[in-house]
Formats: sequence, structure tokens, C-alpha cells
Amino acid sequence: MVEPVSDSALRRRRRALSWAGAGALLAVLVVGAAILDGSREPPPAPPSALERVATKNDDAAAEAAARMKARSEAAARAADARIAVPGDGNPAAPDPNSSAPAP
Repeated sequence: MVEPVSDSALRRRRRALSWAGAGALLAVLVVGAAILDGSREPPPAPPSALERVATKNDDAAAEAAARMKARSEAAARAADARIAVPGDGNPAAPDPNSSAPAP
């Protein structure tokens, strides 16, 4: 046989369930807000920062071009030196870009 439950006990149980439901709803809202907040786009960068990045990129490109030019010139000088050095009595190889006939 089931014993009857007093009205005050029912009210306490309902109040406890209400608080538990409210806490669960609050937790769901907080987690949802945290997840959705991460999907926002970041604010745009200020123009001064973009200008600074562009200046650094330009400087890096100029330095890289200067290094490449120096390496290319050094390689060309080394190749010219190998061509100009007579070996074992053979004449120097003709310039392949020249239109003059070979000796």
C-alpha cells in the first residue's frame, strides 16, 4: 500500500525540480552562447597595422631580390671564369650567345 504524501513534501519536491530545471536550462544557455560566440568573425585589423605588415613585406621582398641578384651574378662570374680559363691548351669555349663564328 502506498502511503499518502503531504502537501508540503510535494511542494518541496516541485520546488527542487524547478530549481534543477532552471539550473539545467541556464547551463545549456551558457554552453550554447560559448559555442556560438566562437563562430564570430574577429574585428578587422586597424589600418596602421595593415600598413606596417605591407611595409615589412615590401622590405622582405626587396632583400630577397637583392640576395637572388647577388647569387645570380656570382654564379655568372664563376661560369665566365670557367669558360675563360684555358684548359690543356684548348682554346676557350665560344660564347653560346655570340653570333661570331668559332675559331
